[in-house]
Amino acid sequence: MTRGHGPAARLPTAAGASAATPDAGRPPAHPPGRDAPDAAVPRTRLLFADNARVVLTVLVVLHHSALSFGGPDAVSTGVLTLVTLIDQSFFMGLFFLLAGYFTPASLARKGVGGFLADRFRRLLLPLAGYVVLLSPITALDAKSGADLSGPLWRVYLANLSVGALWFLEVLLAFTLAAAAVSAAAGRWGRGADPRRTAPPSFRAVAAFVGALALLTYLVRIGLPFGAGLLNVPTPSHLPQYLAMFALGALAYQRDWFRTVPARAGTIGFAAAGAGTLLLFPVALVAGPGMLGGGHWASFVYALWEAVMCVGMAFGVLALFRRRFDRQGRLGRYLSGHAFTVFLLHLPVIAGLTVALDALPEAPFLAFALGAPLAVAVSFALAGPVRSLPLARRVL
Repeated sequence: MTRGHGPAARLPTAAGASAATPDAGRPPAHPPGRDAPDAAVPRTRLLFADNARVVLTVLVVLHHSALSFGGPDAVSTGVLTLVTLIDQSFFMGLFFLLAGYFTPASLARKGVGGFLADRFRRLLLPLAGYVVLLSPITALDAKSGADLSGPLWRVYLANLSVGALWFLEVLLAFTLAAAAVSAAAGRWGRGADPRRTAPPSFRAVAAFVGALALLTYLVRIGLPFGAGLLNVPTPSHLPQYLAMFALGALAYQRDWFRTVPARAGTIGFAAAGAGTLLLFPVALVAGPGMLGGGHWASFVYALWEAVMCVGMAFGVLALFRRRFDRQGRLGRYLSGHAFTVFLLHLPVIAGLTVALDALPEAPFLAFALGAPLAVAVSFALAGPVRSLPLARRVL
């Protein structure tokens, strides 16, 4: 985030952090990752994808809670930093995967012009609303480092930022690129035609992971992990985000979300776990070297992130399709309000840091109380906010 939040903010040479932010977890025909298949294909909701998005959204709130409610001691700070590094390695990649998956169907159904109009309305308007109305509130967070001195108008102007909504900026860029490809090639303009094919082979997945790790490593030679650029707190993750978005579009064309076998999910989780046990510690031992600049540890770290992201993608999709492909009343509420929670959670966390400031300084105490409160309050507020006039058309 632009406020310096993120695991990299706690590493010796870092200058910023990742703000992991989800998109809405609602029915089709909504922003990133939520559009229904084209009319040529049965319009069935992928409830397991909606439910996975809700869990990822909760993880985002917990991620930022860990950054804001970290304890005063080295143990809790170290543990929470490691946790944020681990979840940062994959959760935004999974959001871009979901967004990419639903993009071809949206282009096919709406056409390039309608698609762009919808994306501008559902991405730019929430972004502008957040910057103008909500972002200054995040300055209340004691760890934001914001300057609160001077007249109110100056404090307000000084603390305007996109914050966690860098995600919408990057997603807008990706969808513009997808629209340009569609306009040039007419690929999706004639109607989406997903063909069910076998999931990618192990060799293909390994090649994808290796290429992603190498590209990330090369980018970090000039743009180390944690170095901000164009409102993106960790632009060195952009290769992962773009690769997962493109993979999502390909997965739609080949109907992989519905065909990933349980065995592939098990292997994915196993690979992610093995990488975290074997590669992650090796990179950590090198300290600042893992952040980039051509150090060997930077490649190990990039390789771990690629294994983690792709492995978790297979694991989460297979698990949720098999076990969580249904929704009750609560599930529909959580899914329908996940995007609004994304917009609200940072101001909520900032307010809670003020409310919990009187707590005694004890390891993990503020996080143990603040994190679940941040999740609950964000989802509770999302309903009334979404019921405001015109809000539902945007959120």
